[in-house]
Amino acid sequence: MAFGVKRAELEAWKKRADSGEIAFLTHYWLDNRFPDSKTVTKAASADIEKLKAWGASYGFKPEWIDSRHNGYPHYDLFGEIQRTVLKKEGIWDQIERFHLDGDETMLKLENDALLVELKEDGAELTRIFDKNSQKEFLWHGDGEYWARRAPVLFPTVGRLVEDTYFVDGEAFHLGQHGFARDRVFQVVKQSDEAITLRLEYDEESLAIYPFRFALEIAYRLDGGTIHVGYHVENLDDKTMYFSIGAHPAFNVPFVAGETFEDYYLDFGAEEQLDSLTLAGAYLSGEKKEIGKTKKLPLNYELFGNDALIFEGLTKNEVTIRSRKNRHFVKVAFPDFKFVGLWTPKPGTPFLCIEPWFGIADTQGPSVELKDKQAIETLAIGAAFNSEYTITIG
Repeated sequence: MAFGVKRAELEAWKKRADSGEIAFLTHYWLDNRFPDSKTVTKAASADIEKLKAWGASYGFKPEWIDSRHNGYPHYDLFGEIQRTVLKKEGIWDQIERFHLDGDETMLKLENDALLVELKEDGAELTRIFDKNSQKEFLWHGDGEYWARRAPVLFPTVGRLVEDTYFVDGEAFHLGQHGFARDRVFQVVKQSDEAITLRLEYDEESLAIYPFRFALEIAYRLDGGTIHVGYHVENLDDKTMYFSIGAHPAFNVPFVAGETFEDYYLDFGAEEQLDSLTLAGAYLSGEKKEIGKTKKLPLNYELFGNDALIFEGLTKNEVTIRSRKNRHFVKVAFPDFKFVGLWTPKPGTPFLCIEPWFGIADTQGPSVELKDKQAIETLAIGAAFNSEYTITIG
């Protein structure tokens, strides 16, 4: 017996599967043959070869594909495999809706101005609630648009050419934005208004990133400001190369009845805005001139070729403001080399402000990690520290 899914969700799943995507649909499900499973996730695609290749990446056998149900070839995922796949695919809305991460502890920070929540998975912020305005400012992770909220990007930022890089001639493979966002951090320090989470290398990480590292993410509240600190240690006996960045998404509009176009970006000073452009997932090597301005009105056409990427801003801050209300979100990122601004498609009710130390590969062949554009270098026993802030008002 299946229940807990709306017709619109079912139709959207079918449409994605028909287009050749790997489409995910979770619903409640009762079957006496599987008394311990209360939900199932169907991973489907009309492209059977693509579905087989996707399944093989998780160790699934082709004969496990169910091709009988409504003509949509799919894998049925239960239990721990279901949870693991949904997490790795970033389908957080289904994980949370069906309570599939019951062992996950939601961590909270609170002061007189803010209530902030985060999780050990990925050390990711999941909520920013402003007590004064009684408003939620962080995107809630609806998979219709984007299932994540504020992932940490490490040890790469952006996409590698063919998801491949080299270290001393040996090929390694990483997906977009690295792996830290999908790993479980450990809390090493916590108070009412501050927390530090730590991730260290292990055998699994060494297979895809051959450096012994420690990464700490620290969050600290100060009035209406969240301080986010990055601390990277080289625990290896060789020079380490890495990138690191943030990807927080903020609700836009802030107020019901307003539109995305009612908002603008305030850069804090007049800036010459020349965006690095992308060719697909990679840097094209060209720039798009937007103009010299302090304020940039928002519209979806700005993001028609994916993210806006700015390098070397004078002020290194971006504030989302409305022409119709007084609320704002300000992200300040001293010393960061790049900032990306992104929303995925017209009608999306959020905007990401992404400070980066590092950037996607330029189109062309895969390269040695040490030769990658804007890569950070860390000597044996050395540490890297940086911080950005999010201010709500």
